[in-house]
Amino acid sequence: MMKISGKIGIASLTDQAYLYNQQMNLMFGTSQVMVLMIMVFVSTLKLWKSKKQAH
Repeated sequence: MMKISGKIGIASLTDQAYLYNQQMNLMFGTSQVMVLMIMVFVSTLKLWKSKKQAH
């Protein structure tokens, strides 16, 4: 993205391919962060382990 915007300049703001790539980066970047947060949440809770009962 930086190479394209550096090469094309201000015209990259109206280039459809550039805008499409920008939107896809935002969508997939957001989804990756969400998946990472879910994985951290699940790994800290460890829902699959049973809690030990006091005797």
